[in-house]
Amino acid sequence: MRSIRLADLLLLFIILNVLPQWMVQGQTPSELLLSGPMASATGQDSTIIWLQTTRSTQASIRYQAVGKDSVHYSIVVKTGFDNIAHIPLRNLKPDTEYRYELWLNDRLYPLGYNCHFRTAPNSIRDIRFATGSCAWVWGLAYDPKKPFQRPYTLNNELYRNLLKHSPEFMLWLGDNLYLNGNEMYQSAGIRYRYRYARSLTNLQPFMGQTSHFAIWDDHDFGPNDSESNFVLKDTSLKVFQEYFPSVHDPSVSFKGITRRMRWGDVEFFLLDDRFYRNSKQAPYTVFGQQQLAWLKKYLKTSTAPFKALVIGSEIFNFTHVGESLIEDFEAEILGLLDYIAQEKITGVFILSGDRHYAEVNRYVPKGGYPIYEYCISPMLSPPAFFLTYKHSPTRVGKLSFNKRNYGIVDITGKTPNDRKLSVYIYDLKGRFRWKHEVYLKELQFASVGKVAK
Repeated sequence: MRSIRLADLLLLFIILNVLPQWMVQGQTPSELLLSGPMASATGQDSTIIWLQTTRSTQASIRYQAVGKDSVHYSIVVKTGFDNIAHIPLRNLKPDTEYRYELWLNDRLYPLGYNCHFRTAPNSIRDIRFATGSCAWVWGLAYDPKKPFQRPYTLNNELYRNLLKHSPEFMLWLGDNLYLNGNEMYQSAGIRYRYRYARSLTNLQPFMGQTSHFAIWDDHDFGPNDSESNFVLKDTSLKVFQEYFPSVHDPSVSFKGITRRMRWGDVEFFLLDDRFYRNSKQAPYTVFGQQQLAWLKKYLKTSTAPFKALVIGSEIFNFTHVGESLIEDFEAEILGLLDYIAQEKITGVFILSGDRHYAEVNRYVPKGGYPIYEYCISPMLSPPAFFLTYKHSPTRVGKLSFNKRNYGIVDITGKTPNDRKLSVYIYDLKGRFRWKHEVYLKELQFASVGKVAK
């Protein structure tokens, strides 16, 4: 028997490890489901199940509340343009866990994992959600002459580790995918990138085992640092809404991805930082006049103790590197902060992304209380290692992290005086890195000068 050479061992490793993964990632001709299912825009009494097939298909959902015997049937929906289906589930019970099955062409589709979601609570209790931004996936640019294939990433553990925390929902903070090359300048190219990123194999169980909400930033809107003058912004908006369906918010009368959602004692203001953005000539704006007026109005009238401003770009970036809303749109941002102080709007904090590192910022507006911004980035994109070494006067202590990461947010406490916001940062492998906590009572006007733990 001849001796085993190093080349033989290498070939054996490829056969046993690399090729099976590559084969799993590829799309077989018999495969009917491309992506999903995924619960989107879940509220107290409804959700929308999103899915995408490889060809025109009849799709429906069978679902039941956990612990209950009765099975409910959704309407049957035929997948539409780009073979996408939005299946509404209505008349659900608040704060209830539901399990569901996917049926395609009147047959149960074997997913290999159980799908479930939880409806929003109608009372104050402890809640947990996951969040993060910048989910770059390696892949070839759009080429209409080549057949579609699933993407592949070596960072398989990210979405598995996210699920270990049992989040009630995932809040995507923008740059949820990266438009590549010239594909951002053609409708088919934008659709290709969304379809490509969404069909990542190791993303599927994560989509099916919690609910999802999203905003965008420049890379899933258009080119790098793109603004309102992007020629395909209406196309980009349409595709985003197809892939992240939402319930109509009658308070929003303008274009964009802006909307509100309520989960327990937190109201989330999902903001659009691209559709109206103009940094080239006066009047400079990131929100646009209508969105800013909307934000002020509903911040003032909100009855939620916590109010989260969710935006793709970091607001308190004083490193003088990259985009900074407070520097690029100083008058508008300071005006908003002044409005919060003048109108005595309590409980405001900020969730943002984009920076390719994670950090906590603390900013005290004149006459206001400390406003904390949690910038959580990147999940899968290359980290910006050097930026955490640059001085930033608003950064809280050493609370920064310059490797791939995700955030877990807990809202806990039995009484209003005990309610606490806790933000945990974990690395790609699910290892805890740091946390920051602030009590609701510190996000009040009497709390100026107090510092959170």
